[in-house]
Amino acid sequence: MDYSKKFLNQESKSKKIDLLTELQNLMGGSIGTTDRNRGGDRFSSKQYGGLYATYLQEYIEKTYTEPLIYCEIGILLGHGLGVFSKLFPDAQLIGLDINLDRFIERFDNEFEDGDLTLEPLNKVAFQDDDINLKMPIGTNRLNLYEIDQLADVDENSKTISKILSDKKLNIIVDDGLHTHQSIVNTFKFLEPYFAKDFIYFIEDLGNCTNGDVFNDINLSNAYKIVDSDANMMIIKYV
Repeated sequence: MDYSKKFLNQESKSKKIDLLTELQNLMGGSIGTTDRNRGGDRFSSKQYGGLYATYLQEYIEKTYTEPLIYCEIGILLGHGLGVFSKLFPDAQLIGLDINLDRFIERFDNEFEDGDLTLEPLNKVAFQDDDINLKMPIGTNRLNLYEIDQLADVDENSKTISKILSDKKLNIIVDDGLHTHQSIVNTFKFLEPYFAKDFIYFIEDLGNCTNGDVFNDINLSNAYKIVDSDANMMIIKYV
């Protein structure tokens, strides 16, 4: 099913739809599951669901001449990538993590996560030939790479350059280590690859202070915080 079309009001795009409700339906409710795939706090009405619903709306409604590119840092078992593959069925998805072993195990096999048995991701959201592992991005839907957010920024920049070449990122989600340094480092090595319409979600700020993190990110004064709460910050160009 083309979920992006499902979310649109075909008669009038100007009429705002309740994307949060649709996201939660896709995930089986605010705390439930769909396709035995858990969405976690990302789409919970008590956590980040409202913020994602507000800011993903415009990207779902846009028409792109080139595939939209979604990049997630900290993919763990692949819940987020699975959901975004349904939201944006024509997009290319990039997953970055320090260790891909758990994701890869779940891609081909059932996976035990607490008291929940998760189906293989190739039955939930992807096909076997979707995956492109640790190679420069090509025509594959799902592109996975190991990267350490705390490694040298210049070295990570070289790695990202090899992965992306001249491609640009539209939607970025940092759900990685959640430390001040990891957030700033990651923003810096991805920064040259922001599309003109990029949006950057930083989850689980925890003990990080929004202002301090943003000051270290925004040295060029090119960015603005379009929304935030105690645990999330959303950034776009000024």
